[in-house]
Amino acid sequence: KKQALALAAERCAHFAVHYGVGYKKISVRAQKSRWGSCSENGNLSFNFKIALLDRRLADYVIVHELCHIKQFDHSKQFWAYVAEIFPDHVELRHKLRNVATMYS
Repeated sequence: KKQALALAAERCAHFAVHYGVGYKKISVRAQKSRWGSCSENGNLSFNFKIALLDRRLADYVIVHELCHIKQFDHSKQFWAYVAEIFPDHVELRHKLRNVATMYS
C-alpha cells in the first residue's frame, strides 16, 4: 500500500499540472471492483494494485480519476480530457479490464 500511495501521489502531482486541477486527499485501499474513484469533494482513492500495473496503465487510472475533477461524469468532454494524454484510452481501458481478471 505504501508503494501504491507513493506512486499515486507522485503521478497525481505530475498530471494535475497538465490539467490545472487540485485535489484534496489521496488514499489507497483494497478495492474489489475498482481501480480508482474520485469524490465530488476532490478526494482521490486508488486500488493498491495500481503498484503492480504497467506504468502506462497505472498512469491511465490516475489520469482518469483526475479528469473527474474537471468533469464529474463520463461525457464526451470527460473523454476529451483523458485523450489529451491518452489518445488510445479505449485500448488502455480494454487492457485494464483484461488485467483486472488476472488480479481478482
